[in-house]
Amino acid sequence: MKNVLLTIEYDGTNYCGWQIQQNGPSIQGVLTDTIQNLLGEKVVLHGSGRTDSGVHALGQKANFLFSGKFPLGKLKGAINTYLPDDIKIIDVVEVPLEFNAQYSAKEKTYNYHFYVSRQKHPLKDRFSVNIPYDIDQFNYQLAKDSLS
Repeated sequence: MKNVLLTIEYDGTNYCGWQIQQNGPSIQGVLTDTIQNLLGEKVVLHGSGRTDSGVHALGQKANFLFSGKFPLGKLKGAINTYLPDDIKIIDVVEVPLEFNAQYSAKEKTYNYHFYVSRQKHPLKDRFSVNIPYDIDQFNYQLAKDSLS
């Protein structure tokens, strides 16, 4: 038996989040189906955390146990061959059997991207939140209101 840790990158725009849900496709669901079809065995994919609908990840971690019959060195390429373009495995390593991506995680980093513009930008909007007003003026008004 082998315990495999995946590092995953994905654009979550088309997904209902990380966790398998009834209301639409999830990152965990697509990965689990792909891995099970490739290995020909049932796997339980443990993610280091969950993301909400539409959220992206640069280094999500997840692990699963499998029989080890598939060569570990070829696993990343094989899984990526069958994944959609918006989900990819960045790294695959073997970890101790007791490792669990959720419970063994030591830290998580979240990045929030904003841009200030009265004009929306389609390419920026996919990965950032538009703030359509002057932040300095907004902060000034907040400070002024708090003194009143």
